[in-house]
Amino acid sequence: MFSKVINTTSPSNPTKFNDVLGRWAEDALNGLSDSDIVKGRVKGSFKPNARATRSESLLMILRMLNVSLGLLLDIVVSYYMNKVGTDNT
Repeated sequence: MFSKVINTTSPSNPTKFNDVLGRWAEDALNGLSDSDIVKGRVKGSFKPNARATRSESLLMILRMLNVSLGLLLDIVVSYYMNKVGTDNT
């Protein structure tokens, strides 16, 4: 959904996450990763079947707004990550 809103799909890039290779969302996730909207999990994985927590969802929305509107929301994102603690999705 995020990749459609800000058009981040880029099929020519290599896969960033080792567990999304060949999946239907591979190109979209690579584009979102290139835009720093999603960061993935530890050791190069994304865990595509895991449910995103509220804090992870909020961080992706804030990062999307940062990219699409050109805002500087890094301070808000950093503050929220320190307060809530996330797995860096």
